[in-house]
Amino acid sequence: MTRMVAAIFGAAVLGLCFGAGEPRAQAQGGVLAGCADASLPPGDSLTLCQRALRDVQLRPGQRAAVLVNLGVAQAALGRHSDAETSFGLAIATDPDLVGAYGNRARARLAQGKYAEALEDFDAGIARSPAAAELWLGRGAAHLRGSNPRAAVSDLTRAIQLDGGLDAAHFNRGVGYLLLGDGAAAAADFSTVIARNPTDAGAWLNRGRARAASDPRAAEADFDRAIELDPEWARAWGARGLFLESQGRQEAAQRDFLRAYELGETAKWLRDRVERR
Repeated sequence: MTRMVAAIFGAAVLGLCFGAGEPRAQAQGGVLAGCADASLPPGDSLTLCQRALRDVQLRPGQRAAVLVNLGVAQAALGRHSDAETSFGLAIATDPDLVGAYGNRARARLAQGKYAEALEDFDAGIARSPAAAELWLGRGAAHLRGSNPRAAVSDLTRAIQLDGGLDAAHFNRGVGYLLLGDGAAAAADFSTVIARNPTDAGAWLNRGRARAASDPRAAEADFDRAIELDPEWARAWGARGLFLESQGRQEAAQRDFLRAYELGETAKWLRDRVERR
């Protein structure tokens, strides 16, 4: 089941996956083709890319692309510092390889290096201002850096460039929520729901967006989120907070207890469960 995790709970849908707008290095035959094969497990890709760098005569453009592919494999294995180094070497080899900037930004975000990640997104956008994925990545980074106004601006640009980016609509909805614009947030989450009705995160966050203006519709959205993902502790906690705001203490306490049983450890939840 698809779930985009809401930034409102401390984790945004962030960064650029190596995909649209960032093609893997392409080559015919042997080690280079294996290094560029996105269908391989990351461990196999890593081995083949390392072999290519060691054993194959590469032109500068090929070397840079192989380094990007190596970094993608390292990031997939959780080796974000190594990935950052590989992407940096790719940039040094070919400063116009835009995909390297987006991927290094993603590796830096994984290490909490927000300022450095923003510098990479800036550099990538300066070289390729029509790359929607870069605007998406920078917008998501702004959410992580608690700058929702800048996030909404970047994500709006991403949507203008590619209206099919569900993550841009989702993250912009989170940004609007943080700015207190429930109507705009609900519109973005509705777009995601229309395209992917099983996205529990979109239902949950639309519920949050509608809570003040249309409590009945909001409750239906919370209910749907839990129906889609009944083991998601934070969904139970969010509905509990909503019910509490409506003065329905007994129902709220049941949701808080269920969230706690499913492993939610936030202090506010522990306090509510313990005072029962």
